[in-house]
Parts: sequence; C-alpha cells; structure tokens
Amino acid sequence: MKTLAADVFRVVEDWVKGRPAAEYTAPYLKSIRSGSGTLFKLVRHSLPISAVFAVLAIYCHSTRLFSQNEPATIGFIRESMLYGVLLWTVYLLSGYVASWLTSHLHSLVHRIGSLHPFCLTSGDNNKQTRLAARNKRHFARLCIEGSLAILWNIVAVGIIYFFTK
Repeated sequence: MKTLAADVFRVVEDWVKGRPAAEYTAPYLKSIRSGSGTLFKLVRHSLPISAVFAVLAIYCHSTRLFSQNEPATIGFIRESMLYGVLLWTVYLLSGYVASWLTSHLHSLVHRIGSLHPFCLTSGDNNKQTRLAARNKRHFARLCIEGSLAILWNIVAVGIIYFFTK
C-alpha cells in the first residue's frame, strides 16, 4: 500500500514538473503596466494645460493690435471677455477629453497582456491564438490613442510658438 501511494505521488510530481508554464503574450507590456501611472498623470494634466496656453497665446497675439498707451476700449474689453469664455470652454472640454483618454488608455493597458492558457489541447491552442490577436488589437489601439495625446500637445505647442514669436 505504501509503495502504491509513493508511486502515485511520484507520477503526480512528474506531471507537475512536466506541464507547460503560462507566459505573458508580450513581456514588454509588463514594464508598460508598471510605469503607466505616471504616463496617465502626464496625459491627464498636460492636455488641458497645453490647450489653455494655446488659447492664451492666441489672445496675446490678437491684443497686439490694440494701443498700449490708451485706456481700455470697448473692443478690448469685449475681446478679453470673449477669450475668457473661450479659455474656460477649452479648459473644460480638454479636461473631459483628457479624462476620457486617460481612462480608456488605462483600461487598454489592463486588457493587454492576458495570460495564455496551457497548451494541452487544440482548444487551448485556439484560445491562445485568439488571445494573441486580441492583445495585438488592444496594443495597436493603445499606440494610436497615445499618439493622439502626443499630437494634441505638439499642435498646442506649435500654436503657442506661432502666435508668440
């Protein structure tokens, strides 16, 4: 009886040692996931700030036409009020867009890098193939939306440079 139990335990230990281990589909995503907090904070706060600075640069450029020696005119006050409303609207809208983009990027990062199942049967192999395709699709969306955030900041910096030079 003892030898039968020892044989069963030995067979189970051999089976545990010989089974395949699950791996991440893309190991570099582990580093993206670990550093994603600072990236998301950067995206969340840089988009509204760059949009506000772009509107301020346009405002400064448009007020160059007014005389600096005369008291404030009705046209200057109207334009200042208009840019104040525009500034507040741009800040709110870019804040909403940045919040949406950050939450969407956060969900994409956490959807990518699912563990592959064990490849013991053909069904496991099919599931592994579907997971790899899904991870590629989510990574492509992550790159596109990250590029959108970078492009937004580049355009804002271009506007700031153009109107303040």
